[in-house]
Amino acid sequence: MCGLVAGFVNSKTNLYPQSQFIEMTETLHHRGPDETGYYFNNDNTVALGHKRLSIIDLANGQQPAASDCGNVQIVFNGEIYNYKELKQTLVKLGHTFHSDSDTEVLLHCWLQWQHDCLKHLNGMFSFVVWDQAANLFFAARDRLGIKPLFWTKTDDNSIYFASELKSLILNDNNKTLNTSAIHDYFSLGYVPEPKCIYDNYNKLEAGHYISAHLDDITNAEPVQYWDCLDSINKHLSETPDSDIDNGLKTLTDSINMRTVADVPVGAFLSGGLDSSVIVSTMSKTSKVCTYSMGFDTKEYDESADAQTTANLFNTDHTDIIVSANAFEYLDDIIDMFDEPFADNSTIPTYLISKQAAKRVKVVLSGDGADELFLGYRNYRMLKLETQLRRIFPKPIHNVIFGSLAKFYPTLAWAPQFLRAQSTFKSLTGDIIDNFHEAMSLNSDCQTQLIFNSEFNTKNNGYSSKQIFQNLAAKVKINDPIKKAQYIDFKTYLPSNILTKVDRTSMANSIEVRVPFLDHRLVQNWIGHASNENIKGSKSKLLLRKIAKNLLPHKILHKSKKSFTSPMDEWFRMMPPEKVRDIVDIDTLSKAGMFNTDHIENLITLHLKGKNNLGMSLWSIAVFARFLKKANAKN
Repeated sequence: MCGLVAGFVNSKTNLYPQSQFIEMTETLHHRGPDETGYYFNNDNTVALGHKRLSIIDLANGQQPAASDCGNVQIVFNGEIYNYKELKQTLVKLGHTFHSDSDTEVLLHCWLQWQHDCLKHLNGMFSFVVWDQAANLFFAARDRLGIKPLFWTKTDDNSIYFASELKSLILNDNNKTLNTSAIHDYFSLGYVPEPKCIYDNYNKLEAGHYISAHLDDITNAEPVQYWDCLDSINKHLSETPDSDIDNGLKTLTDSINMRTVADVPVGAFLSGGLDSSVIVSTMSKTSKVCTYSMGFDTKEYDESADAQTTANLFNTDHTDIIVSANAFEYLDDIIDMFDEPFADNSTIPTYLISKQAAKRVKVVLSGDGADELFLGYRNYRMLKLETQLRRIFPKPIHNVIFGSLAKFYPTLAWAPQFLRAQSTFKSLTGDIIDNFHEAMSLNSDCQTQLIFNSEFNTKNNGYSSKQIFQNLAAKVKINDPIKKAQYIDFKTYLPSNILTKVDRTSMANSIEVRVPFLDHRLVQNWIGHASNENIKGSKSKLLLRKIAKNLLPHKILHKSKKSFTSPMDEWFRMMPPEKVRDIVDIDTLSKAGMFNTDHIENLITLHLKGKNNLGMSLWSIAVFARFLKKANAKN
């Protein structure tokens, strides 16, 4: 696991000075504190920088790595889990190796198959290749977007890549904020790929690559090489026992592949189904170091469940408790993400990664299982909404459900799924728009109120729901749950969940591996009909069948509990002046885009207990701190 920076320009211009490029690479020291390497070609038109976190073949595997002839150079962030099998294949094809590193295997995969090498890789990765003989550069990101890759094209016809945005913006004193990305953030809590918070900066989307000749950089654009959509549209309606058996074999293989390392390996453990499956499998071959997170607010605390599972599998378990002083980490969040990022589980994920880094360099996590096997409550609510819509003819939806929405109380204090008024009101609208609202920190109406009229005019009616609608339209199956699942795989999973895990872990120089996002599992299981995973209040039924012999009944059928922070309670534990200090009205006012009177009102409503607006306030506080550090123009 590492950090990389790469730059390419045509022969008519020059790259940034080498000293500046080295400075860009050094911003990624946390991603690879073990070794540093550089490559600059003679013409100063190609530069590669690398920071290494040594995981495989500690003595070798230095980067940039070069072919024997010296014509091909590569920088690589991630792990290729099937590198040993690929190495055997390549040896039979006549390749010679000088190390046992997966980097060298990846280099030879490029030499053998060029662009088609991506079809052979099982792993999480972003990498950049410079092929001098072909005058070609190639950059790629893994299928699910586990590892990040940012890029930008500059006015002087050059292109730069980096593992984190901070490297690319280091010396840009004229960067401007992207209006639609700001709106996306306040809606969803993150900036969805391929956008960045700044104009002219991009995230290479999951399952994409960029390839171009040095004299044709202007036309370098992303190309998609993989998408889970094909598997979703297969829509498998029945699952024979043989498929369940094969699913267990593939999942076990995926977990075991991700324990291969020349450094200590541990696991995050919540006590729920997903992490327990991983720990159960790992504990069959060795004693596992496990880590869990607890909260000082009891209803959010799963530490007791994690301890029960740790005892069951005799792990070496560590548990930490997070309290309201977590607000002290606001600056760390901005430094980690380089963009506003409002997932309220970021701080606990950062702290548990910091704890794990004291003993291990690699951790396995259960991320991705809820998206793959439909574990989120929103999927179950979509199923209920779909069933209600089928009972009543469409022409009377507005009449019946609109009247019921007015009749029932709002119940703003209650969890979302208990708010009858919200439920009935949603039945009068478009089902994907409803899913968008369920996934949003702030509704479209609330988001618009946060900004002043000048910003709203500039935004010109844009909403992130357009992203959801465009993605849903690609799913051929007339099942809103499968449409929502595809939306999550293209937005929430790569841009929120995996981004959070990557930045918080790498800020602590440890690597997190996610077995449930092995592309073989995704291809085999994402296409199953939603009713195979959801029945009534039960979800992830196929995973429970796959894992039936791995876990006791109590864990196997435990209800999901979201990994989230008690943000509402934390804000109310503070005096009003402290809340206003964190939200930072002064900075917001200077930005010239916010309706600060409305934001003041949100603070008052929340502190009086009239509405639960903790996440809205948190999203505003994060953005204010981002603005304070960004030095960017509107």
